[in-house]
Amino acid sequence: MSLELYGRSKKELFVYVCEEYGYRHWAWFPKMTPEELESWWRNLPTVNPYFMTPVDLPGEMVQITDLYSLMPVMEDIHNNSYSCHIHMDEDSYLRTPEGENIRHQGAKEWGWEERR
Repeated sequence: MSLELYGRSKKELFVYVCEEYGYRHWAWFPKMTPEELESWWRNLPTVNPYFMTPVDLPGEMVQITDLYSLMPVMEDIHNNSYSCHIHMDEDSYLRTPEGENIRHQGAKEWGWEERR
C-alpha cells in the first residue's frame, strides 16, 4: 500500500478487505458515510456476487499487492479503520473501527450438523 493510498485512507472512508477466495487484500473506498456503509452491509442479501472477487463492491477497489508495505501502518489500520472478510455467506463480516462484527442479511450459520 503506497503512502499515497495510506494518506487517502485517512481522508476518506476506507475498508481494509481480506478476500479469502483469491487470498488477496484490497483497499475499498465505498464512497459512503459510515452509517450508509453499515446499513448497506446489514441489508446485503448475499455475498455471492463478491465471492470470486470483490471488485464489484460499490465504490473504488484498489488491490494491495505488497502486504509488506503495510507493516509500519497495520496497527493503525487495525485500530482505526473498517475491515472486511469476504468469502461465503457463512463467514463474511464487516468489522467497525470499534471492533463490532456486522453480519449481512443473508448470513448463514455453518450448519455442520446438516453435513454429518
